[in-house]
Amino acid sequence: MGILIHFLIPLLLANFCSGSTNIRCSVPSSWLSGNPTIQRSTSSSGHVPYVSGINFYNTYLWTKWPKGKVTYKLDATLTAADIIEVRKAFNEYHTKTCIQFLPWEQGDVDFVNIERNDSVCGVAHVCKIGGYQFAQFGGNCRTMSTMVHELGHSLCLGHEHQREDRDEHLTYSSCHQTPSKDTHNWVTKGIYDYRSIMHYWCDANNACLGGRPTQSNVNNCGGAVTTGLSVMDVDGINSLYNCQGCTRHRWRPAQSLTQADRENLYNFGYYSQNGAPLYPCRAASRGEVSAGTFDDATKSCKISHGQDLVTITDNVEVLTIPGSLNWFCYKYELVSRAAASPRTAIPAGSSNWDKWVGYIAYASKSGTGGVTERSIGKVWTWTHSSFGYSADMPAASGNFFPSEYQVLSCHLDSQCMSMFG
Repeated sequence: MGILIHFLIPLLLANFCSGSTNIRCSVPSSWLSGNPTIQRSTSSSGHVPYVSGINFYNTYLWTKWPKGKVTYKLDATLTAADIIEVRKAFNEYHTKTCIQFLPWEQGDVDFVNIERNDSVCGVAHVCKIGGYQFAQFGGNCRTMSTMVHELGHSLCLGHEHQREDRDEHLTYSSCHQTPSKDTHNWVTKGIYDYRSIMHYWCDANNACLGGRPTQSNVNNCGGAVTTGLSVMDVDGINSLYNCQGCTRHRWRPAQSLTQADRENLYNFGYYSQNGAPLYPCRAASRGEVSAGTFDDATKSCKISHGQDLVTITDNVEVLTIPGSLNWFCYKYELVSRAAASPRTAIPAGSSNWDKWVGYIAYASKSGTGGVTERSIGKVWTWTHSSFGYSADMPAASGNFFPSEYQVLSCHLDSQCMSMFG
C-alpha cells in the first residue's frame, strides 16, 4: 500500500504479513498519483486485454466506478477458503454502502481480478483504470480484512496514515523511512480516523509503518481495532459515490456549512432552552469519535465524557440529510430505544480501544423549576443486536445518562412503497 515496501524481496514482504489483521504491504505511493499508465507499467501482472481494438493505455482515465458498480472475476489462484474471505469482504461493502460487486459477464470490459499472490500481503490498482486490473492478497494475509482494504483502493481510497495532515495525529520520530504523504485523495478528509481499515497498525512495534499515535487513549490503528470498514470509512465511501436511500446522510464540516447544507439540517423537534434548534454533531476526543450537540454560534460540538462536558471546536462535523426526511420512501426518524436496532440506526463514531460503535441519541432532562433541557448525545453498542446501555448526554446543568431515549434511524417505509404499487 503506499509505502515503498514493494521494492523489497518477496520473502520480507511475506514476513511483514505475519498477523492476520496486520494489513501493510505493497500498493506503491505512485499509484495514488492519478496516472493509470504508472499503475499498468509497474504492475507485476502487466497484461492488458485487447477487446474490439480498444487501446486501454490511451482510452481510459483514472476514475470512479460508475454508479458504484464494480465488476469482478475470481482468479483460479484462489482457494475455496480464499473465496469465502473475498465474499465476506464484498458483504462488508454491500451491507454498509451502495457499492455493488457484480460478477463478470461476457462483454464486460472493465473488471477487477481478485487474485492470490504470495509475494505480497496485499496490493491493488487504485480506482478504475480501464480493462483488466487486480486486487491481490497472499501469505498469511488472505483474510477478509486485507481484501476490504485492497478493494478500498479499487474504489479510490488512499491510506489514512498518508493524509496530508497526518503529522498532526502521528509521529514518525526515530524512523529512518516514513510513508509519503498523499496529496491526491478522492475522499474529503475531516476527522482523522485511527480506526480506518485504510490505516496501517500504529502500535509501538509498527511505529515506522503506521506511525505512533499522538492522541491520548489511542493505542492501535486500522486492522488492530476493526476487521472491516470503520464508521467514517463508510461515510466517506457513501459520500464519494453519492449513495442514496438510507446512506444519503452526510457529515459536513461545521466551519464551512453552505446554505444547501443548512437546508438539510433537521432538529426533530429538539430545541435549546433559548429556542434554538438542536442538531447532531460529531468530533474526536480522548480516542473516541463521539456524537454530541452542535452549537451553531461557536461552531462547536458539546460531548459527554462521563461527568465531563467537553466542548470541541476543531474538526467538528454536522449531520445533514439531503433530499428531505422521507426521500423515495427511505425515511429518517427518531425511534424509541426499545424499538431501535443498530441495523437501521445511524452510526456516528467509534471508540478506538475496542469494538464499540456510537449511535446518535436524543433525550430530555427535567431540571429545577420544571425546566426541561433537551440534548443530543451518543449511545454505545458492542453486540450490534440491541441498545442495552444508557445514553451519554451532554448538558450544561450536568451530563445525564438516561435509560430511556430515542435513536436516529432510517428504514424503507413499506406504506410509502405500497403507494407506488
